[in-house]
Amino acid sequence: MISIRKTSEVQVDFADILRHSPVAGAPNAMEYLQRFLDFSSTTYIGYINGEIACLYGLRPATILSNSQTYLWLLTTDVIDRNKFEFIRNSEIVIENILKEYERIVGDTHVKDIRAFKWLRWLGAIYLNTHPLVQFYITRESFKARRAKR
Repeated sequence: MISIRKTSEVQVDFADILRHSPVAGAPNAMEYLQRFLDFSSTTYIGYINGEIACLYGLRPATILSNSQTYLWLLTTDVIDRNKFEFIRNSEIVIENILKEYERIVGDTHVKDIRAFKWLRWLGAIYLNTHPLVQFYITRESFKARRAKR
């Protein structure tokens, strides 16, 4: 069973979530996570069968525009055991975000092949190739990708 809660509604040990993520050993990982948390307008925790599967947030992409949002995501090892549930639910999450914003922007590391596949499945369009690959998802690209399936 999947559930999503705002981090403001639950007790959260962000360091513990980070320890179960693919970037656990990365230099300054907690500092980067804290920066994302500080700049986010809303943050969420996704649970699968009661275990923390991901932490994600939305932050304004620019001060001058509220038509787009920056999406960031930190996954845990729970995703590896529940890929199908995560992928299907992420489609619902993206659809709901696109009801409020015209465009989702973000970036991922060039070597994160799983993220590329997942984002492409959600209709992402890529803008460059390295070291961080910028992407965007619009209502139109999301709908077009769904129509191809």
